[in-house]
Amino acid sequence: MVRLVKGMVLVMLVGLSTFSRAELSLQNGWLRLPPPGVSMLAVYGEIQNQGATARVVAELSMADAASVMVHRSQLEHGKMRMRSAGQLLVPAGGQVTLEPQGLHIMVMQFAGTLVVGENIAIDVQTEAGDRYTLLAEVRPTNAVGPALSVSDGQ
Repeated sequence: MVRLVKGMVLVMLVGLSTFSRAELSLQNGWLRLPPPGVSMLAVYGEIQNQGATARVVAELSMADAASVMVHRSQLEHGKMRMRSAGQLLVPAGGQVTLEPQGLHIMVMQFAGTLVVGENIAIDVQTEAGDRYTLLAEVRPTNAVGPALSVSDGQ
C-alpha cells in the first residue's frame, strides 16, 4: 500500500511539473493604451519557446475581442501596409520578436477595459493542440517600448 501511494505521488508530481512549465511565453510583452474610441490593439514582445520542439501558433484569442491574429507591417511603395502573417513558427529553444512596424499580435474590436500597468491575457493554441496564455502589460498611449514612454502622461 505504501509503495502504491508513493508511486501515485510521484506520478502526480511529474504531471504537475510538466503541466506548470509553459513552453511558450511572451517576454517583455506590452501594448499601448489606445486613445478613446479606438478598438484595435497591437501587442509586442518576444514569444519564447523553451521546449525542444518547434511550435506553430495556429490560433489566438482574447476575452472581449472579436478576433486576434498575427500581423506584419511592411513598407510597400512608400506606405506602411499591414497584413495577416498567418501561422507563426516559434523555433525550438528560440524566439520570435514582435515589434512596432514589424511582426505583432493584432487584437480587433476589443470591447473591454484597459488600465495602465495591468496585464492582458492572450490565449494561444498551437497546431499540435497545446494551449498557452501570453501576458502583456498595458503601457501609456505614448509608450515606445515595454518600460518607456515619451512623457509621464497617458
